[in-house]
Amino acid sequence: MDRKDVYNLVDAERDYQDTLGSDRIDGHKHLVGEELVLLQVYTQKALDAWVNNPGEIKAMAVVLKVAAIAVRCIENNTP
Repeated sequence: MDRKDVYNLVDAERDYQDTLGSDRIDGHKHLVGEELVLLQVYTQKALDAWVNNPGEIKAMAVVLKVAAIAVRCIENNTP
């Protein structure tokens, strides 16, 4: 997969994140520290998916979420 396709996947995940209701995001943009906690939690989920499932498909699905969380962090916290 080339970089453009990867960016399109991350962009689609970001679009999904933007549709989440305020019950999922506490109604505010996350600060850097909050995003870092989410990155840590989802990185652990990716590790768990890799350990507990054959192949890499399930882990890569979570890695996509990690990438999109990082992008959101940059979007929301860069002046």
